[in-house]
Amino acid sequence: MKWTLLVLVALAFTLSGCGKANIETSCTMNGWGSGECEFLNVGTAEGSTEIEVTVHNVKTGTIVGSTRLKSGLIKKGDVRSRSLLVSGVKGGCDADFSAGETWQDVCTFYVNPVKE
Repeated sequence: MKWTLLVLVALAFTLSGCGKANIETSCTMNGWGSGECEFLNVGTAEGSTEIEVTVHNVKTGTIVGSTRLKSGLIKKGDVRSRSLLVSGVKGGCDADFSAGETWQDVCTFYVNPVKE
């Protein structure tokens, strides 16, 4: 009986360390390149991630700026917010306000995970 209990306790400790982080990212940004990203860990273990935010001018086809952002260590079920600033957006995404354009008509941004 003692050996069975010992094996079950050892197995429970081993399995409790198993799992994987699964971090979902959501970002917002304004026309000056500042914003915020939220990182939500929906996985079964704590973890971290790094993303790259890239801003493209859709009229010229050029990249006007990019930056990388790390989430920091996030426990399972937790959310972490990080401030975002992409240099080059102001000036690179200028809209013709007299024609009713917004900066989103000129630029779009993409959020991609950084490969480790």
